[in-house]
Amino acid sequence: MNLEIPRLDVNTLKVLAPHLALGLGMVVAMLLETLRDEEAEDRPLIVSIAPFFSLGALAFLLFAPIPPEGLDAFGEMIVLDGWSRGVWSAILLALTVVLLCAHRELEKHRISFVGEYYALLMGAGLGMLILSGSGNLIMAFLGLELLSLALYLLCIFFPQESKSQESGMKYFILSSAASAVMLYGMALIYGASGSTWFTAIARTLREDPTHGGPLLAVGAVLLAAGLAFKISAVPFHMWTPDVYEGAPTSTTAFMSVGTKAAALAAIVRLFGGALWQVQDLWVGMFWVLALLSILVGNMMAMVQQRVKRMLAYSGIAHAGYLLLGPLVATERAYVATAFYLIVYAFMNAGAFLALMAVEIEEGEPVTMDSLRGLAARNPFVAVCLAVCLISLAGLPPTGGFLAKFYLFGAALPTQGLLVILGILGSFFGAYYYLGTLLRIFSAGDRVVPAREEPEAGSSLSAALAVAVAGVLVTGMIAQPLLDWLMQLRMQGLF
Repeated sequence: MNLEIPRLDVNTLKVLAPHLALGLGMVVAMLLETLRDEEAEDRPLIVSIAPFFSLGALAFLLFAPIPPEGLDAFGEMIVLDGWSRGVWSAILLALTVVLLCAHRELEKHRISFVGEYYALLMGAGLGMLILSGSGNLIMAFLGLELLSLALYLLCIFFPQESKSQESGMKYFILSSAASAVMLYGMALIYGASGSTWFTAIARTLREDPTHGGPLLAVGAVLLAAGLAFKISAVPFHMWTPDVYEGAPTSTTAFMSVGTKAAALAAIVRLFGGALWQVQDLWVGMFWVLALLSILVGNMMAMVQQRVKRMLAYSGIAHAGYLLLGPLVATERAYVATAFYLIVYAFMNAGAFLALMAVEIEEGEPVTMDSLRGLAARNPFVAVCLAVCLISLAGLPPTGGFLAKFYLFGAALPTQGLLVILGILGSFFGAYYYLGTLLRIFSAGDRVVPAREEPEAGSSLSAALAVAVAGVLVTGMIAQPLLDWLMQLRMQGLF
């Protein structure tokens, strides 16, 4: 493929509009932080305006006139097609909800660097958009590194918390190793195919599926292992419970959705697109990853006492469900996967933000025992957490039920055994989700002492209300969203 000097025409600006919005948000956050009086007690201005950057990017994806065949920027370096719009919507939804209320956690921990925190959140979101929309191996790695570097810093943002420092160091070491493995796999694929562009790799393998031989096979395995780490698939999940527990809860709320969505999008583009002609090399591996993630994630979640660790193992199980999309690789499966990711953004971010509200109110990590009597102490947060847990369990009338229903329905014709095992895993999941609900609404005799820390506040309540509304609307009025996703023509991926 010939390299040309990039030109910023209208179509290129359309592709880059969400990226430019988040990039501008990062710059504004840092400028406002630099100009802010450190002794001022009023809320930093960036707290009020930051959500509008991600919300503006989301509105563009929903309403901008994008042709059905999609657009690309810089010679297919970044692609804006139906799959990008679906995944980017999930990432931006999670980011918007977190930006609404992240400052409450910073206030609780007496952290004054609000602008830096918000800039890092938007920087991580920018990396996720780049990774999930990449049409080139180099651009995919740049997006991966951008999101990883931002998340490293976000995980250790509370210097006085030893768990935060520990989780950040674990994530840095293990994620760096996974990135190195992934980069080596990319290098081998480039050596085997002679190109870093996904379309060129797919064209080469379409003409000769044996092209590259063992070199391509090893590269595909290493690439799959690196991306499996990013989505927390078993056996590359070891970091997830410790990092989710130790990182700031607002960071966990975003990274649990955004990292998974971006890495899954890259899996679909690479394996469902560029390497589809050699699917025999990787289908069996992803099948095993999906099965192990569903079973191990759900079974380990059943024995957790700390709620953030329980949600971490729940996320591992959901990674297994989401891997059904690239395994089936049909337009219906991709639509169902995009719908699942959007619902997951609401329900998983909402669950973590509800835990953040409890931590702020009660000043201690949330355990199963400390949840007893929550409905009496804080009915609003209890109801929000309950709705999100019901959706994560896949029970009606929430979006989580329809998400699993559509995804399992799309996978049933070709992956019947895995669907049956996924349903079995969902029964295990219902056990610990419903057990948590019983604790929330049971009688509790805990007396919570008065504390100096601020209460959850209106911004966190608004974020929880948005998340719960999203969970319920996607469960009861899902057809408009499904119609929009089906109009995006995701069949071009395979």
